[in-house]
Amino acid sequence: MQRDDTMGRQGRFGELVAASKIPLGSLTLADGIALITRFFEEEFADGVILRAWWGIVEDSAETTYGLGMSMDFGLDPDGSISFLKLRFKIGPRSVFGDFPSEKIHWCMSPADLPGFRSGIENSAPFRVWGRSPAVEVAPIWEDWNVQPPEPPVQPGDRMTAEQWRRSEDPVAMLRALRATWRGDEAERERLIHRYLLACCRAIWRLLPMEESRVGVEVAERYIEGRATREEFGLAEYQAEGAAFFLDPFEYEPEDETPEAREDRLRYKADRQARIAPLVGEVEAMPPEELRRLVRLEALDGAISPRQVLADAAYFADSVMDYPSLRPKGWVIEKHRIFLSAALLREIVGDSFHPESS
Repeated sequence: MQRDDTMGRQGRFGELVAASKIPLGSLTLADGIALITRFFEEEFADGVILRAWWGIVEDSAETTYGLGMSMDFGLDPDGSISFLKLRFKIGPRSVFGDFPSEKIHWCMSPADLPGFRSGIENSAPFRVWGRSPAVEVAPIWEDWNVQPPEPPVQPGDRMTAEQWRRSEDPVAMLRALRATWRGDEAERERLIHRYLLACCRAIWRLLPMEESRVGVEVAERYIEGRATREEFGLAEYQAEGAAFFLDPFEYEPEDETPEAREDRLRYKADRQARIAPLVGEVEAMPPEELRRLVRLEALDGAISPRQVLADAAYFADSVMDYPSLRPKGWVIEKHRIFLSAALLREIVGDSFHPESS
């Protein structure tokens, strides 16, 4: 049975660290891998996933590289998803060396543990740093999407057949679909998921990052049983990275070394050089074409081309995760500018039986 209390997990992890007789600050990467895989064995239940990756483990005042490991405990009864992240800092690029290839190691069950460990331990960074204490070891506990359940269906959410045929408000139509659906709830959610992925296809020009497009393609295959959980997990991670890359928000630390500032500004300039042509393509779109891609009337205010691209990338990433989001309605409301009423009518078809006119 899955033990889903975060405080309990923290206590059990602390007991495991104490039993190892090695303080967290003295752990080598090899010790840390042994520790978290042991914890995975003890806490394993359906939905628990362990992953590890080489690369950036902190990107604030100074970009720091190392090994990150994350244990995902799945969906808790309150709708949150709990994580334990264990990151081993090695140092900046000058210490760590070249950024390793973007590879995530996955562990979906105790049977996967030998391959998971060997994948990390046979890597080039581990051969150099695996037996030495890390500069810093930081366990981080997180809870995501701690939100109330979906609100109950309201009488005003319903639509007549004529209203359904004429509506240009996909958010209202989705509420009506939820209010009037007479079949299996899981089938309704699969139908909506397919619709949201189709909306991503409809705004393909606003998803110029390859990682976003691959994410949508993998999600389409995944819901049809033609992609593995590992493929899906890696694609979602990379799609999320594409959204972060396009996000106009820039973190500017109050206290950073001259060298760190130089690195940050160099990265900012390189990033801007990559993004500028993508923004230019949106700026060059004829207004009528942009209106076909974005429901401008649904905007609360003006939006820049850069923000349009970032929001579209976040939409694609959220759509990938749609089945696990709680409540699901927030992704629909937040990204309503990318939803199509006509496409919803096309996809739902005869599966929906609205109120009689």
